[in-house]
Amino acid sequence: MRRVGNIDSTKAGLRALVAMSWCAVMLACAAIPAPASPVEASEPPVHSEPVGEFPPLRSSEGDVFFLSDYVQVQGAPAPIHSTDVVFVFGAPWCEACKEATHFIAHAGILPVYVNLSDVAGDGGAPGSGVDIAGLRSELPTDALLLLRGDTHLARQWSGVSSVDVLPVCVFIARDGRVAGALEGFNEAAFDAALTELTGGQ
Repeated sequence: MRRVGNIDSTKAGLRALVAMSWCAVMLACAAIPAPASPVEASEPPVHSEPVGEFPPLRSSEGDVFFLSDYVQVQGAPAPIHSTDVVFVFGAPWCEACKEATHFIAHAGILPVYVNLSDVAGDGGAPGSGVDIAGLRSELPTDALLLLRGDTHLARQWSGVSSVDVLPVCVFIARDGRVAGALEGFNEAAFDAALTELTGGQ
């Protein structure tokens, strides 16, 4: 009987050890953060009020570009031209950027091409200059070409976290609202975005 008692005691000890080990595993699992929910694709921010002024950038003609000349800007007088605008953030090597700019101009909307590359003779690193005259010749004659842009506004207006695909196009209505944004160039998507921008007119 003493032998059986020893066996029973051993079994009880093993059960207690297993129970303690299981509790330790459960506590450790509870300390592991749950996987984050998948991040949904970013959508253009909705502006209930007009956008702010565009940072001063020089055009290929040497003029300083003011967004408030074209669309309604917070705290600014009524625009001189009052027109819908599509910003095309691109680079000289990006053929899709040029295609998008021509597509926008053909639709009767003002395209503003913002060059994201260094500009020759304008503080760019040696060897990284851009042939602005060559780029200008490849864009529609009525498009505006702005020099030395950066990705901050492209990200702020479009809602993308980083500019990985070119062009990034931002559609701004004449009342200053961001009406839409697209990455890359697709004619069907651009048709829909331009219709949204102009209200189907």
